[in-house]
Amino acid sequence: MEVFDRAAAAGARLLRVEERTPADRAAGAQYLLTFDVGRVLVRGVGGRALEAVHMEERDDLESELSDASEQEPWWRLLGAQLARKQPAPDARQVRLQFLIADARPRMLRLTAEPGGVRALIESGD
Repeated sequence: MEVFDRAAAAGARLLRVEERTPADRAAGAQYLLTFDVGRVLVRGVGGRALEAVHMEERDDLESELSDASEQEPWWRLLGAQLARKQPAPDARQVRLQFLIADARPRMLRLTAEPGGVRALIESGD
């Protein structure tokens, strides 16, 4: 997940989130996160591991993208700065801390599951 470490070091801001359903539906839903410094595709690998890949071009994606910016939890994070990536207990997860103007930081947990990637803001962080 080096890509998130580099984005946090650059103080990247989350600008857009799109959900992708690959042609191979067995792979599950994925997210394309657009930061002001680049794009990251987050996908699960067989529900056992989470993978984050820097994407040079949107054309690299073989199927349609739908806007997920208004879905929970993404609308809470748009415009927020990625501050850091926290170590996760296993390869299925990554925890990202976002700084939000005039609010407490938010911790986003991304988890690989058999049905794709699950995104959840953790309470209490």
